[in-house]
Amino acid sequence: MPLPRHALPHTGHTRSAQQNEASLRSLQHTFLLVLVVVYLLAVYVIWQETLRDTRIQLTHVTATLAQGVRNTLKQHELLLRGLGSELLILDALNHPENGRGLIERMRAIDTGMAGFALARTDGQLVLVSQIPAGKALPNLARTPESADSFQLAVARKQMVLGPPYLMPALGRWVAPIRQPLLDVSGRVSAVMIAGYDLQDGSSTWAQPEQPEGVETAIVIERSGRPVHLNPIPKQLSLAQIYGRPLADSTRKKIAESNTDKGFLNLFFPRVNGSYYLAFERLNEYGLIVSSMKTQRTVVMLWLERLIIPTALLLLFLLASNLTYRRAAHRQAKADQDIAALTVWQQTVLDSADYSIISTDTNGTIVSFNTAAQRMFGYSAKDVIGKLTPVRFHDPNEIAQRAAELSHELNRAVTPGFEAIVGQCRLGIPEEREWTCLRKDGSRFPVRLSVSALRGANEAVTGFVGIAADITERNRAAADQAFHAHHDALTRLANRNLLQITLDHYIATETPLTLMLLDLDRFKEVNDTLGHPIGDALLCQIAPRLESALTGCNALIARLGGDEFTVLIPGRDHQAEAETFARGLLANLAVPFQVEQMHLEISASIGIAFYPKDSTDPHTLLRFADVAMYHAKKRGNHIECYDPAYDEHTPQRLALMAELGNAIQQQQLELHYQPKLDLHTDRICGVEALIRWRHPTQGLIYPDAFIPLAEVSDVIHPLTREVLRQALRQQRDWKRMFDTPMPVSVNLSARNLIDERCVVAVSEALAEFDANPGDLVLEITETALMHEPERAAQLLNDIAALGVKLSIDDFGTGYSSLGYLRRLPIGELKIDRLFVQDMVGNEQDAVIVRSTIGLAHNLNLKVVAEGVEDAATLDMLRQMGCDQIQGYHIGRPLAAEALEKLGFPDLRIP
Repeated sequence: MPLPRHALPHTGHTRSAQQNEASLRSLQHTFLLVLVVVYLLAVYVIWQETLRDTRIQLTHVTATLAQGVRNTLKQHELLLRGLGSELLILDALNHPENGRGLIERMRAIDTGMAGFALARTDGQLVLVSQIPAGKALPNLARTPESADSFQLAVARKQMVLGPPYLMPALGRWVAPIRQPLLDVSGRVSAVMIAGYDLQDGSSTWAQPEQPEGVETAIVIERSGRPVHLNPIPKQLSLAQIYGRPLADSTRKKIAESNTDKGFLNLFFPRVNGSYYLAFERLNEYGLIVSSMKTQRTVVMLWLERLIIPTALLLLFLLASNLTYRRAAHRQAKADQDIAALTVWQQTVLDSADYSIISTDTNGTIVSFNTAAQRMFGYSAKDVIGKLTPVRFHDPNEIAQRAAELSHELNRAVTPGFEAIVGQCRLGIPEEREWTCLRKDGSRFPVRLSVSALRGANEAVTGFVGIAADITERNRAAADQAFHAHHDALTRLANRNLLQITLDHYIATETPLTLMLLDLDRFKEVNDTLGHPIGDALLCQIAPRLESALTGCNALIARLGGDEFTVLIPGRDHQAEAETFARGLLANLAVPFQVEQMHLEISASIGIAFYPKDSTDPHTLLRFADVAMYHAKKRGNHIECYDPAYDEHTPQRLALMAELGNAIQQQQLELHYQPKLDLHTDRICGVEALIRWRHPTQGLIYPDAFIPLAEVSDVIHPLTREVLRQALRQQRDWKRMFDTPMPVSVNLSARNLIDERCVVAVSEALAEFDANPGDLVLEITETALMHEPERAAQLLNDIAALGVKLSIDDFGTGYSSLGYLRRLPIGELKIDRLFVQDMVGNEQDAVIVRSTIGLAHNLNLKVVAEGVEDAATLDMLRQMGCDQIQGYHIGRPLAAEALEKLGFPDLRIP
C-alpha cells in the first residue's frame, strides 16, 4: 500500500520555515567567509610559490652560467698556454713577426675574442693581432686601465681577468685576460693577452639562450666592474655599463651575504629598478656570476597566477548567491509539501542516503524521497502520479531482463515495469545492478533492491525500491585494478603488467624485442631542481616514447625511478630494434618544457631479444639491463645484449676461473709493437702487449680477460708474469743484437694500490739482470687518478729503482698538468683519439701541438699513439714530437715474427 501522508501543524511548519531560512543565510555567510579566507591564503601561497619558482629558475640559470664561465676560462687557459708556448718556441718575444701568422690564425679561429697579444714581463706589448708591424704598442704596466690586472697576473702566476676598458688600438670595449707563461723553473717568462669583445653586449661565455625575462651579469669582484650584461639596457651606453663599477650600496649588500651563493632583492640605481637576483662567486677567478629578474616581472607573474583563483572566487560568489536564492525558493515550497508528511516520514525518507521510490501495483510512482530527487534529477512533483520507474532504466537492459524472466518463469514477460518486479510478485525479493538514466540523459550504475508491499491478507498493494549509486564503488574497484598494473605517477604499465605480458607472449612463442631505457643524469634534475620538477619531467616521457612507436603495438612500462621498458611483440631483428631505439633517443633529445624551464635529457638503452637471447622473462629483463649498463658505461647510448658484456655469465665466470691456471701453464704470451724515434728515424723501443693462447678458444685479446683479472687478485700474478716475460725477451734481444732495447709494460689501477708491486718490479729486474732505465712502466691517466695520493707514493718508490714512468692515453682522463709535475713522470703518450684524425681536424691538431709544447716545457718526452699513415707521421715530426707508435710503424707481433721483418732495423714506409 502507498506510504501514508499527514499534514504537519501550521504553527510548527511556520517556525520550521523560519529556522530553515535563518540556517540558509548563516550557511551562505559562512561559505562566503570561508571563500574569502581561502582566497587570501591562495594569494599568499601563490606569492610564495612565485618567489620560490623565481629563486629556483634564477639559481639554475646562474649555476649553468657559472659552469659555462668556468669551462670557457679553463679552455682559454689551456689555449693561451699552448699558444704562448708556440710563440716562445718561435722566439716571438725578440722577433714578433715570427709569431704574426700563428696569432692571426688563432684570432680567426676564435671569433669570440677581440684579439690576442704577447707581452714581456715588464708590461710592454710586443705582438698584437690586427695591429701591423711598426705601430707603437702600449706598455700595459704603465697604462692605468690595465696596470693593476697585469701586475696581479704576474704576481700570482695565474690567469687574471681585468676590468673592461676601451682599447684605443681597436676602438672597442674589451674585457682583458692576462695569462702568465712560466718557464721550467716556474718563473714568468712572458704574458699572453686575450680580450673578450664586449661591443655587442655578449661574449663567448654567455649562455646562447636564457629564459625570457631573465637577465645575466658577470662582475669582477675586486673592482666591481661588469664584464658581461645581457641584455644591454637601452638607456645606458657601453661606457656607462663597463666603464663604471656597481653602486657602493649594491656591492655592499652582496658582500654582506658572506656566502659563495645567494639570493637577494636589490635596487640598482643605475637603471632605477628593483631586482630579484641569484649570484654565485667564482673565487678562483675573482668573479661574481648572477642572473636576475625585475621585481615588476615577478609581480606580473604573480598576478597572472592569481587570475584563475580570482575568477573562481567570483564564480563561487555568483554560484553561492544563485544557489542560496534557489535553495530558499525550494525550501519555501518544500516546507509546504513537508506539512503533508508526518515527522516519521520526513525522518525516514528524507534523511536516507539511498533513493527510496514506492509505486502502486501498476508501477505509478507514489513517493519519491530527497535522495531520489538528487540521484535522478527529477523533483517529486515531476514524477509522483505521472511516471513509472521504467523511465529511469536503460531500455536495452529492461528488454534483456524481460527475456531472462520469460525463460525463468516459463511465461512471457513484457519489457516494461514487469521486468523490474516480476519476481517480487511471486514473493521473491530481487536485488541486482542496473544502468540508470538521469533527467539530463547521463548514465550511472545503481544497486537496486525491490520488494513487494503487502496488505493484511498478503495481497500485493505496491512496490518499494531502494537504489544506491555505485559509481564511486565501481570507480574505486576500477582504480584498484588499474593501480595494481600501472604506475601511479606516469599511468604507464608497471612491472606486474610487464611480467604478465611477457609471460603471455612467451607462452604463445611470439618473437619479442625488449628495451630497457634509463635516463642519463636524471638524479641531477632531482637534486638541482627538486623532485616535483623530476616527477613532471617523468610524466612527459611516456608521450615522447609513444610517438616514436606508432603502429608497432608496443607496451611501455615504468619499472621505477628513471627506468622504462619498451616491449615490442612480433619483432626480434637487431637492425630494426636499433632503428626504433634511435627514434626513441631522437624524440627524447627534443628539450622538455617544465614550469617555464627548458630541460634536456638523454638516455641509455639496452636491448634483448626473445627467443634469441633467452626464453625466460626474468633472464630476458636482466640481459636488457646488462646491455643498458654497458651502453651507459661506454657512452654510446644503445647496446644489444652480448654475453661478453655480462660479467656473471657462466662463460665469463669459467674464463675467470681458467685465468689463474693459464698463468701457471704458460698459456700467456707477449706481442711487441715497435716505437720510432723521430729524431733518429730508428726503432727506439717496444711496448709489450699480452695475449692468451687458450687451448680451445684460440688467441684471446686482453679486452676479454684483463677486466676479469682487475676485479680479482689474479691481476697481481698476471702483472708479474708480464714483467718476467718482457724482461726475459729484452735480455735475449740484448744478447742477439748487442744493444739494449727499452721495453714498455702496462700497469693497471689495481697495481697502483698494491704495495707488493714495487717488490715485484725489483725482483724481476734482479732476476734478469736488467738495466732499470731500459724498463718503462705505462699507467693510464684514468688509473692514475683512481687513488692519486696512494698512487703517487708507489710511483715515487718505483722511480727510486731507476725505472722510467709514462702516462698512457693522455688527454682522455681528468688529471691536471700541475698534479703530473709532482710525479716522477718522464713521458706522455698522446691518446690515439686525438692523433688519428689530426690531419683533417684542426682542433685535434691544436690539441696535439699544445700538448707537445706543454710537455716539453715540463721536460717530458712525448709519444704519439695511433699513427697509421705517412701524413700523420710528417705532421708530428714538424710539431717536434719525440716518438711515434702505430700500424704505420708496425703492428703488435710475437718476437719471432717481428725479428723476421728485420727488427730492430725496420724499414719505415
